[in-house]
Amino acid sequence: MNSDLKSSQANATLALSPMSIPGWKEPVLPTGKYDGGIASSIYSPPTPLHMVIDPLKTRSLALAVGDSLQVYVNGKPTDAIKSIENGEENDTITMELPWGWLKDGLNQMFYRVKRISGNFADSTPVLNLLFNNPVSDISVSHPPSLGPTLPATFTLTRTYPRDYDRVTLTIGTWSKTIANLPAAKSFTYTLTAADLQQIGGGTHPVSAQLVDQLDNISLSQTGSVTLWQDHCTSLAETYNGWIAHTAARSGSIRQFPMDGKPVTAFFNFTDQGTPNGFVGVVLYRDFTFVPGQYQFTFEGTHVADSPNSSLVNPILSAEDPQHIGDRREVPKNGIWYLFLKAFTITTQQTARLYISNYQDGSNGNDFGLRNIKVEQLNSSGGVMSASAAKLELPLYTGPVLSIAYP
Repeated sequence: MNSDLKSSQANATLALSPMSIPGWKEPVLPTGKYDGGIASSIYSPPTPLHMVIDPLKTRSLALAVGDSLQVYVNGKPTDAIKSIENGEENDTITMELPWGWLKDGLNQMFYRVKRISGNFADSTPVLNLLFNNPVSDISVSHPPSLGPTLPATFTLTRTYPRDYDRVTLTIGTWSKTIANLPAAKSFTYTLTAADLQQIGGGTHPVSAQLVDQLDNISLSQTGSVTLWQDHCTSLAETYNGWIAHTAARSGSIRQFPMDGKPVTAFFNFTDQGTPNGFVGVVLYRDFTFVPGQYQFTFEGTHVADSPNSSLVNPILSAEDPQHIGDRREVPKNGIWYLFLKAFTITTQQTARLYISNYQDGSNGNDFGLRNIKVEQLNSSGGVMSASAAKLELPLYTGPVLSIAYP
C-alpha cells in the first residue's frame, strides 16, 4: 500500500476526526477564521494542553497494537506522542501538548496515526486555533482627586491590545464595561455627571479588569481616588455626620413654633445653671477635601420670644479648618440669617469645619441652626445661592473668649 494512503481503501479505513480539547473556547471571532480558542487557564506553564481522541469518532475499524499517534502544530511534529499498547485498541486516548508549542495568534493542529506498516493518515479537518500569548496586562492611571473643577479622565493601558477585548473600570461599587476598544494600547474614559453622582463622594478604590475573547482575565493594581460631592444637611431629621460639642449644651433637633408655624431644626435654648461658660464649638464635622475653592454656609436664628433688654445674643460663626470665620451677632427677632465662610484647599486632605458660638453668657443665649452646606465653587469662582436666608448681619468686632477646638 502506498505510504501516503492515497487509495480509496486506505481513506475509508482511516478517516480521522479532529481531537477534542476540553475547555476550549468557541465560537471565536472573526467567524470562519477559527474553530476555537485556547485560554491560558488550560494551557500555560506548567499546565500542558489536554487533548482527547475518541476512536468511536475516527470512523476507523480499530487501532492496532503498535500504532502511534502524534500531534502536529503548525506543520511540525510535537512531543505529544502516544503508542497503542495491548488492550488499548478501542480506548479513549488522552494526550498532552507540552508548553511552548503554540504561538501567539493562529495555530493549526492535527494528529497523525502511523501503522506498523508505515502507512499514516492525518485527522481532518485541521483545527485552526487562536492562542493569545502573552496575555495582556491592564493598568489604569487617573488624578488623585475629582471635583467640579478637576478633570475626571481615566487612562487605561493594555500591554497587548487585541480585537474584541473588554475592559471594566471599577470605582468603589460603580463599574463601567467598555467594549469596541481602539487598536491603540492606551485609551481614555471620562466620567459623566451621572457617573460621578452614582460613585458618590469620598475616597474609593480604583481598578480595571481586562477580559479578552478567550476569557483570559487580567487585573490592574488597585489605586484610590477621592471624589468631592457637595454636602447638605437640613438638620430637620438627622445630623448627617455633624457632631454636637460643648456649646451645643442641651440643644437637639426638635420642632419649635416660629411665626405660628412649626419649624424643625437644631434648637438650643438657655440652660439653667451658671450665668456663663457657654462659648465654644456647637457642631463640627470632618470632610475629605480635594483641591479647590469652597464655601461653607449655614442658617442661624435667635428665637424670638419675650424681649428683654438684659438678654444676650448668640455670636455665631462658620469656621474653616484654620479656625477662621466671620463672627456675627444674631438679634432676637426670629429671622434666619446666612453665615458664610469661603476658603481654599490646595492639597487633598481631611479637614474639619466648625459652627461656633462666641457668646459666653447664658441669659437669652438661644439659637437655631439649619441648612448646613459645604460646596465647591464652580470654575468661574462664582458664589452659589444658599436658600432665602438673608446675608444682612454686620461683622461682630467686639472682644470674645478663645475656643478650645475638638
